[in-house]
Amino acid sequence: PAAVTATDNVTNQVTIQYSQQNIAGIAASNYILLRTWTATDEANNTATATQTVTVQDTLPPILAGVPVDTSAEAHAVPQPAGVTATDNFDGPLPVTLVEETTGQLAPPDYTLQRTWTATDSAGNATARSQAITVQDTLPPVITLTLDDQVIHIGDTTATGIGGEPNTNPLQPEPTTNTSVGRAYKLIAPIYRPHDLAQPDGAAVRSVQQWTLRSDAGSEPPHLPVATAWDHVDGEVSPNVTIFLVDLDNSPQNTPVSSIDYSRRSTYLFTYDAQDSSSNQAEPLAFALILDDRTAPTLVVAGGDAETVEEGSTWSLQESTASDNIDGDLTGSIRYAVHNTSLDVALGTDLTYAEAAAILDTAAGANYVLTLTVSDNAAMYGVNAQNNQAIAHKAIQIRDTLPPVITLTGDNPLVLEA
Repeated sequence: PAAVTATDNVTNQVTIQYSQQNIAGIAASNYILLRTWTATDEANNTATATQTVTVQDTLPPILAGVPVDTSAEAHAVPQPAGVTATDNFDGPLPVTLVEETTGQLAPPDYTLQRTWTATDSAGNATARSQAITVQDTLPPVITLTLDDQVIHIGDTTATGIGGEPNTNPLQPEPTTNTSVGRAYKLIAPIYRPHDLAQPDGAAVRSVQQWTLRSDAGSEPPHLPVATAWDHVDGEVSPNVTIFLVDLDNSPQNTPVSSIDYSRRSTYLFTYDAQDSSSNQAEPLAFALILDDRTAPTLVVAGGDAETVEEGSTWSLQESTASDNIDGDLTGSIRYAVHNTSLDVALGTDLTYAEAAAILDTAAGANYVLTLTVSDNAAMYGVNAQNNQAIAHKAIQIRDTLPPVITLTGDNPLVLEA
């Protein structure tokens, strides 16, 4: 209260009494004080003075710990901060939080608006907000598994907003083996351009680390199983495209929907995956080579050794050959004829007809025939060459018949003594 004084015209003996009345308002911090001072002189004459004090709380609470605007990956949106509020009259106050999303362009890209509000008993309120730009910038990751072994995991080195890693703590480690069954790991990966692109237009390229070789015409081999994982979408179904890139040593570039396991050929499998934000996984490639490592079957007519009567009408029979891929190769057999009696080569790289014409039964001799036949495996064959079958046949032309004696005259013959 103010310091009040009083004077009197007769005496200086004046007493002052003070009283105060509190008139409640809309809140404990908003009220009216009615202050009254009463002065009384010695003659009991009184004088009164009043003061009306309006007490108000107009200061809002103070919020502490409200974070600044930021950006975050969709799977790593930070938890709300622990914001506190204090008031000059009420002291610590409870804080309410309201969250809403705005400006959503494509899931899960959006803006998360967080607003913290505190209100004191006088109705003074303070609100502060934080805007979080939420985006999904990390691509899925593809995994190839063959015979229960992880052979290839796509690129996981990408980092998202705030340095968020693109790793899956449940992802198994790839095998340290360099071969799984008939599949083998390349010495160096092969990168190829791809027609996919990231949302920002960045180019995408595929990477191949493994190749599987199997025999054409045999039981189809096990092929890799592709799976894909994404931070936001969880499991993502990969797409696979198959290109026939070589058929029987003839380059191709043909998309196919199935594999012809009966032909010497090379196929390139490419696995890709895209999440709901159009982020593209690193495509993984895998090559399947259907080899032909089986030599033709060569059947020598008449066996591998034959004795022929000198001067007879014998002639060389035609041997036959067949291949598991190329079929009948009888016409492709090449003959070499060597007269071992004279140690003279009579011909090489001969057709059947040419070899048969050389062998003459008019005179005795020893011959060795070498028969050779090749398939058309070329790079699909053993050591990347045609598979070859070789056989030998020994022929002896001999006079095995005894002389024939012819008697002239009667037999028996009777003579006079």
